Amino acid sequence: MKVTFSNIELPKNGALIIGVSDNLKLGPIATKLDKSAGGVISKAIKLAKFKGANNETISLIAPTGTDLDLVIICGLGKETRTALNEQAIGGNIIPVLNKHKAKKATFLIEGMKKDAGIAANIA
Repeated sequence: MKVTFSNIELPKNGALIIGVSDNLKLGPIATKLDKSAGGVISKAIKLAKFKGANNETISLIAPTGTDLDLVIICGLGKETRTALNEQAIGGNIIPVLNKHKAKKATFLIEGMKKDAGIAANIA
């Protein structure tokens, strides 16, 4: 499986993992996707009582208004997390992707104080 990290743009297809901290704020790219998908991301966060806790996930299969096969909302925990916590996120997201038979995935991380560091640790 090919996994890439992005804080620039949405993938055109495949799976998208949206990293969300415990503040539950979507960044501008995820907000744009949520809007094009009719608010399904923010609605799922609310209905699932998602807290953004480390390794908490919500899977959305083929959300309407997108060409994506899968969107996974992935809890990143507190912004003060350790490198070890970040590494655990990567280790825990792979089984979720495998469960859905994802062939390629993009991990969207935006609005974090140390985007590059978290991407390296999750990988």
